[in-house]
Amino acid sequence: MITALIAGFADSEIIERELQRDINYRIILGALERVRGEVIPEDSERLRGDVTKITYEVSQEFTGGDVYAFYQEQLTAKNYEVLYSCGGRECGSSNYWANDIFRNRILYGPERNQYFIAFRANPALEESPYFSVYIITRVNRKIYAYIEIVEPAGTEEPEQIAVTVEIEEPQIPEQLSGVAGSNFLQRLQEQGSVILPPISFQSNDRLAGAS
Repeated sequence: MITALIAGFADSEIIERELQRDINYRIILGALERVRGEVIPEDSERLRGDVTKITYEVSQEFTGGDVYAFYQEQLTAKNYEVLYSCGGRECGSSNYWANDIFRNRILYGPERNQYFIAFRANPALEESPYFSVYIITRVNRKIYAYIEIVEPAGTEEPEQIAVTVEIEEPQIPEQLSGVAGSNFLQRLQEQGSVILPPISFQSNDRLAGAS
């Protein structure tokens, strides 16, 4: 299994994930401003590769600052190269980030509540992954962390490097017991999802045969 290069914040839930293969990508390396009707970063770099996009919703027991500090600690521990970072109004308009850069309106919130980090995993490698992390606390106090990972085109299962997820071992119903159940758990832990054979439910949240 591929070793995770970056871990998702522990008290968060993935609400959206997307993979785009072999595309042109612009990583933002400076604050945003609107010039003649177009949103322009102070600096940027063009890349080409497979891009994984993941949106997390973070528990409101924490703050956007807590999430930002979590990623900063990872970068320091792993000796990753920070290319650009900003917080609050120095990043520019949150509307620009949400709608013009990431095209994900759920990320729009007050400018004072935003953080952004762009970094590279291993500068010594010619084709090492690039990451962008944007964190926002909306007016309704919901906190979102959005990550984009750019890897060389053709990387096998690129989304596996994006997060480390601790999976609570589930109760296996009779239909999936024995060897089938063992394979089920292994695939779930490795892939994060599996396609199940036909099963039946006793109720909305309980499988038939589950204890």
